[in-house]
Amino acid sequence: MNLLAYDTSSDVLSIALYTNGKKRRSLHREAFAGHSSMLVPEIEKMIRASRFKLEELDVIAVGLGPGSFTGLRVGMAVAKTMVFALRAQIIGVSSLEARARTALSEDGDIAVALDAKKSKIYGAIYRRAEGRFKPLFKPSLVTADVFSRKLKKSFWIIGDESVVHSTPIQARGVRVLRQAKTYPGAEAIAAMAFERLKVGVADDLRLLEPNYLYAKDCNVVRKKKQTRA
Repeated sequence: MNLLAYDTSSDVLSIALYTNGKKRRSLHREAFAGHSSMLVPEIEKMIRASRFKLEELDVIAVGLGPGSFTGLRVGMAVAKTMVFALRAQIIGVSSLEARARTALSEDGDIAVALDAKKSKIYGAIYRRAEGRFKPLFKPSLVTADVFSRKLKKSFWIIGDESVVHSTPIQARGVRVLRQAKTYPGAEAIAAMAFERLKVGVADDLRLLEPNYLYAKDCNVVRKKKQTRA
């Protein structure tokens, strides 16, 4: 089984290619706003370098965000196009959980906090125990004050410096997990996809969408319930 995993929710384009659970190649490159011009060419180069055809891909695993609206839109469009053309399976996973998995290699609780602008943050909390990740607070769009109430001093926290070091969070005395760059690694995306595949759970191509959270700002209109006169 050949699986392609990637994430386009952050400033880093992360791609990894696996065959029968073994990583063949990976790429992690600064992209900023260049996902639309970089994603497809980098996938094609990786496929060629691995000496097999695009048609041999069986599964596409993609990070659903939240994060960059443009990056998520590009990532989902490419994934759906490939899945439709190749008749492959598609699996979408949380980019925030991928960040947590990429950053934490020991058991413990870890919080992810990203700047969502407009005085809001994208926040989530996970617990790593015996190599497994369990969500304690699902990805949400909240204020730093609200998110800080979910935290404990025993948590590690990663994310944007402006958020991690904000007054509400610092007041909780939470430990900061420091590293040069934290992004949703494609290896973590793949790991989550393999876990889903083990229990036979893939996504419906027609229904899968990015987790924008800022629905109104992304022109995602929720249908209003019709009322009878």
